[in-house]
Amino acid sequence: MIQTERLFIKMLVFQTLATCVVGLIALVTSGKSAAISGLLGGFSVVFASAFASLVFVRNRNKKDATAVLISLILAELVKLAFVFIFLFLVFKQYKSLVPFALIAGLMAAAVLSGATISSQQKN
Repeated sequence: MIQTERLFIKMLVFQTLATCVVGLIALVTSGKSAAISGLLGGFSVVFASAFASLVFVRNRNKKDATAVLISLILAELVKLAFVFIFLFLVFKQYKSLVPFALIAGLMAAAVLSGATISSQQKN
């Protein structure tokens, strides 16, 4: 299960880098508000993934397939709930929101989440 923790760390690093790249591109092309929006979108996924990883790793010693599946489902529910709440707060509180940049940041982090896991399966 140590390999699982390494995979989660690798995923979080790639998500963070992708989010920062989106923020930098948004800053250069559209300004400060777009950069902040992109960072908020991406980090909503990064933070949610970190919390979901903690939920999953907490049950790392369980060998039963049912327990592992329940842990995965619970981790995914935590991730979805966190993203939803975080984005709700962003939409309510950040008045200079640039929706396209927010979605770009969110998509970059989410895509790299899946890409990291699928690349690990090929190794």
